[in-house]
Amino acid sequence: IVDGKVDKARWNEYAREYEEINGQLDSIARNVAETFGGVPVPATLGGLVGKVAKVEDYYPLTISHRVVAEHAGLGWRGKNGLVVNERYGCALRFASIIT
Repeated sequence: IVDGKVDKARWNEYAREYEEINGQLDSIARNVAETFGGVPVPATLGGLVGKVAKVEDYYPLTISHRVVAEHAGLGWRGKNGLVVNERYGCALRFASIIT
């Protein structure tokens, strides 16, 4: 953000990378879940949001990757609400697998 304006080229680059990384995480989660008989939970559920009529219907359909990561000892919740890892800071993306 420069002079209060978002650089759309950089924003679009970020959005492309975000989608790419989430796709890779989803693919890995599916493969691991299939191998171990688990259920993959996608990195993001953005597509699901438009299909849910009431907020309270959304919560049973997903889990918090951040809570799972904290309980797994991968980091702690920072002031920014993200999971902070000693080595990587808060530059982390998660997908989960329920077994």
